[in-house]
Amino acid sequence: MNGERPREPVKRTGSFANAFGEIEKILVLSSNFVLIPLQIPGPDLGRELSEWLIERGHPVLVFEPITADEWRRLAASLQAARVGDEGVVMVIGSRDVSPDVDRGLHLVNQVRDTIARGIERPLLWCGPRVFLERTMDEAPDFWSVRAVERVLSPDRVQSSPFESYRGPAPAVEPVRAPVVDTDLQQRLSLIAREQSTNPLGAAHMSRATAEELLEGGQIDLAASLVEKSLVATTGFADPVRGDLAILRARIDIHRGRTREALASVEGVLGDPLARGDQKASALLVRGELREATGDLGGAETDYLEARDLARGTGDGAGAVRALVGLGRVTGETRGYDSEAIATLEEALSLATKLGDPGLVQSARETLAQAHRMAFDQRAADRLLSSGGTDARAPDSEK
Repeated sequence: MNGERPREPVKRTGSFANAFGEIEKILVLSSNFVLIPLQIPGPDLGRELSEWLIERGHPVLVFEPITADEWRRLAASLQAARVGDEGVVMVIGSRDVSPDVDRGLHLVNQVRDTIARGIERPLLWCGPRVFLERTMDEAPDFWSVRAVERVLSPDRVQSSPFESYRGPAPAVEPVRAPVVDTDLQQRLSLIAREQSTNPLGAAHMSRATAEELLEGGQIDLAASLVEKSLVATTGFADPVRGDLAILRARIDIHRGRTREALASVEGVLGDPLARGDQKASALLVRGELREATGDLGGAETDYLEARDLARGTGDGAGAVRALVGLGRVTGETRGYDSEAIATLEEALSLATKLGDPGLVQSARETLAQAHRMAFDQRAADRLLSSGGTDARAPDSEK
């Protein structure tokens, strides 16, 4: 049974049988009211636990307040909650600890004794760490009667949501239609003529044209253009060489040449003449390479430094890419907690302000994946369906 809304289908999100079994033991041994704080990654896992308990013969009354009105009614609903001798009452919270949540918790705090006398069975208080901490702060009297807090952990380590990203090199994007327009041919001819008399001018044209070729999927032609420009500008102290080196690294990644790509970015990072935005770009590429090979700690360090450099130089696009990478690796290494989610939300907000559709899509999809791994499919679906920057409930739901 569910105290607030029709139950959504439960998505089986992993093997938690042992952890669920420990919760069941507590329920079997409890003959009266006990408040059991249960730290879970996200609401999906709370729903799965409720289904598992029902299948095991334990009636579950679930309250999952989301809107302001539901939080306002929670205290009264808990006072009226009744389950049988084998039953349990469950409250499922989320990371969205808004003022509406605070007001609801204040009301629960005021009627703590009435709730305890009425339920006479265990009350599972489930949510991410941030929700449990907010309960402790906003409902201290209610929190004071709790049992030992428990953390619901999987029976085994689950595969990374970005495991497919961890190949010998990042996946090659689908090849687009070749660029064979007359303008391109004219530019290539001009670059070839200029390389002998104006190598730096030709290099600047080569960089822009190679970017276009790489985006269009003409990787070999882009690589040839970059290599010729680097050879032609040997001995010149010009920032364009740093741009070309970073572009060569990106091309090498597409070709699966990770060692060569790493050598290129290391050269930029060691160049005292490299600009801040170039070093930020090089750090991003190195972070991606480290992430692809499983060095998540090194990738995190690179993304952090790239973020700070990009911010300092006003490179908004670079800051977005760094935040996306940072949110991804911190989610994998430390769990998809509030910090990882907040980092990705910042990336999406900044990408939206910049108005870059590609950056917006990358940030949104990564944030949605993080919500899924935090066992909050509802937030992921809401984010992708709304197309907005806010993963929380739209105004119509509040």
